[in-house]
Amino acid sequence: MTPIIGLILLASCDNDRSHKADDNEGITKEELQAKARIAGKEGRELLQIIEKKPGTRSSGSAYPDYFGGIYLDENFDIVLVIVDDNPEKFRSMAEEKVKRVNLHLQKGDFSLNELEKIQEKLDDFFRNSAPKSIKDNLISAGIEVQANRISVEFIDISPDKINEFKKAFMDSPAIIFKQGTGPFIDLANVNSGSGIKPPGLNNGSVGYRARNSSNQIGIVSSGHLFTMVGQGAYINNVHVGQVANRQNSGTVDAAFIRITNSNYIPTNVVEGTGQILIAVTHPFEGEPATLRDINGAYRGIVLDVNAGATGTGGVYIRDLIQIVKYV
Repeated sequence: MTPIIGLILLASCDNDRSHKADDNEGITKEELQAKARIAGKEGRELLQIIEKKPGTRSSGSAYPDYFGGIYLDENFDIVLVIVDDNPEKFRSMAEEKVKRVNLHLQKGDFSLNELEKIQEKLDDFFRNSAPKSIKDNLISAGIEVQANRISVEFIDISPDKINEFKKAFMDSPAIIFKQGTGPFIDLANVNSGSGIKPPGLNNGSVGYRARNSSNQIGIVSSGHLFTMVGQGAYINNVHVGQVANRQNSGTVDAAFIRITNSNYIPTNVVEGTGQILIAVTHPFEGEPATLRDINGAYRGIVLDVNAGATGTGGVYIRDLIQIVKYV
């Protein structure tokens, strides 16, 4: 589990824009964080409006078919992707909520509904029917709102490997291919980010404080770290609890560890920072996120919010948030 500690921003531009990231030169870190928080808040409020607005919808879809997604650009402005020859006619609707940051409209080719349907098929393909040669080549695959495409990241993007994928799955202009920079790595994230381990194994990390349906207090860690119900959990060689539930398949890579040691009280204070873990229900592509675990801090930018990847033991997990590291 990878706790998202802070969420703020990212990048792209529509055709008529000349803004650059250095527009923010001279702005303090605190001012940038404040700007990013405003953009995230107004973006989520805009998303709620779009969900409620009338418009043609594909069967069972949450969004109108003109909606291609929302992301934040390099200046922390909100970019609304519209599948229409004249995106500007949607500006007045968007400005109902976007008032304190700049708003840009980008013409898209594919609705978010279309991309989500392809992503669902892609998740099923990698879970159930993809040949081993394609699975072994995969790093991640997910919706990239800025590109308005499904982005498939492979270790090897030679024409032969791409053609193999297209023949086995589909050949669609909605899918683009990228060169991967390294394998997918499972990060096991009782302060959030502190070390925790099963007996005899290496440390993983705590995700966050939790309570189960029986009102028992505990913490969430990784399903690939804690592999069986009843397994003990240790912090600094002290037994603090045991695994009550765990899953490592589908959309879930998590273990709920019920705390049985009365001397230990789980918190949502992030290890080594004094900060409280922040939960964001709908992060946007382009918002920054920080992971802190036993190995230190990892800061990056949200690349997509609906990715799938093969993790430990060849298990394919979907509905992941993919983060690219800051340069």
